[in-house]
Amino acid sequence: MLGLGLAINGTSSNLLVYLLKEYNVESINAAQIANIVRGCLNLVPVAGAVVSDSYFGSFPVILAGTAINVLVGVYMLPASA
Repeated sequence: MLGLGLAINGTSSNLLVYLLKEYNVESINAAQIANIVRGCLNLVPVAGAVVSDSYFGSFPVILAGTAINVLVGVYMLPASA
């Protein structure tokens, strides 16, 4: 869980700077957006656990999560830059 916390904090901090610099969002609105994103990201493991335990089983959910992570991290982020 430590790695997830570091990733969430790093992502939300970068999101805050990105909203301020690129989209010229006011600082209070950017902070609210970053806090909403941080809250949603903190709930992702709970949602994944419910889906995994209730419907699919652990291994297919791990495989799908890995595929989504690779898709977003390797293909989508460089394409958006």
